Amino acid sequence: MQDITQNNMMDHLIFEIEKTVTSVKERLARAVNQTIMETYWKIGQYIVEFERDKCKSDLWGKTVINT
Repeated sequence: MQDITQNNMMDHLIFEIEKTVTSVKERLARAVNQTIMETYWKIGQYIVEFERDKCKSDLWGKTVINT
């Protein structure tokens, strides 16, 4: 069996594999970050809409706490 020796072709192969893995990791991180941001944005939208709808209801602001 022939021993594998590191040469220019092997260096190029390793470089291309590392470049591909790094690129995929960066794309994955951007996709995850975007998904998290969209999720929190949507949660914030739900809260704002809930509060806005609650303000429109007849019950909102009708009760006062006596201290």
